[in-house]
Amino acid sequence: MNIHNYFPTAILEHQVNTELSDRVEQELSSQIDSLPYHDGFRGNVATDYYSESRIDIFNMFPELITEFINARNAYHEITSFKTEDKIHCWVQDYRDETGIHTRHQHGASGISGVYWVRANEQAGPLVFYNPNTILDYVEADDKNNHYRNMTTMFKPIKGKILLFPSFLNHEVLPSQDGVVRTTIAFNFH
Repeated sequence: MNIHNYFPTAILEHQVNTELSDRVEQELSSQIDSLPYHDGFRGNVATDYYSESRIDIFNMFPELITEFINARNAYHEITSFKTEDKIHCWVQDYRDETGIHTRHQHGASGISGVYWVRANEQAGPLVFYNPNTILDYVEADDKNNHYRNMTTMFKPIKGKILLFPSFLNHEVLPSQDGVVRTTIAFNFH
């Protein structure tokens, strides 16, 4: 008998240099308070996703966009998933411990990503769900078996980029009192 490990799901992690991440946080901080609230989230979350006047990440931070593209290129090297350079970005600010973003995915966008503009120890993790649907229907005797893992979590860290396939379900879990958590989410099409 042989076991073959097919259908892996790649999540790329990349840390932006401190000088750039500090500048992005400092320059974006002055605009965060102007973000509108939207009912699509639970709790105290503001975003420019639905706004016609988005924060202009492209002109404010061309070096950060280059980091996104370089990360996408590295993701392509590993997975051979190819997308265009067209990026759709939006900013989200989780204002207190009630702010969450329930389980969702980004459809057929291609490759999606998140960049943590700022985050503290109280910020809730980003959780990814195993795309293998058999886990919804069968039990496993060994809860530590890696085939049975239902989720994987990433702690928010300022300056970190995560890239993942857009179809991958994920959510932002609740934070603790005193949370600081601002992200730039994006899709490559």
